Amino acid sequence: MKHLPQLLAIVLFNLIWMMGIGVLTLDSFATFYTKVCALIFSILLPLAINSYWPSLSRGERSLRFGGGLAAYFFLCMVTIPLTDSFSSMLLPCLIISMGLLLWGVRLPAFPTEKEADEDDRLDLRNTEDLSTPKASDNMLEGELPLREKVLS
Repeated sequence: MKHLPQLLAIVLFNLIWMMGIGVLTLDSFATFYTKVCALIFSILLPLAINSYWPSLSRGERSLRFGGGLAAYFFLCMVTIPLTDSFSSMLLPCLIISMGLLLWGVRLPAFPTEKEADEDDRLDLRNTEDLSTPKASDNMLEGELPLREKVLS
């Protein structure tokens, strides 16, 4: 009973997500632009979920937020012909959303401000005097410096 509001919120979220993708792709008034919007929606929403809840495991995140998408995927596989579901962009949007929920955390992320500051401090400690070029900077291995080439 204690987790009932959270469960209802997750079920409502899944229904709204399923309805949003379905309306943008399967509706009789769906155009190219609404299908592109569904594609963007199916990319950005899982990435936002991954960035907001990075501590959830892949399975828990997929079960909570992708349970409705998985049910919708199997329902579409049974009721809609495969060619129609691909041409309407419904199945690609569902596959992309589920894939990003599963593996979206592994995508390269931008460093946080704290990490960037630490990297800058480390770089400053390990730098040499780069203002004066050395004779060996432009030489191949085993090659003599230009001054020694001229004198020999």
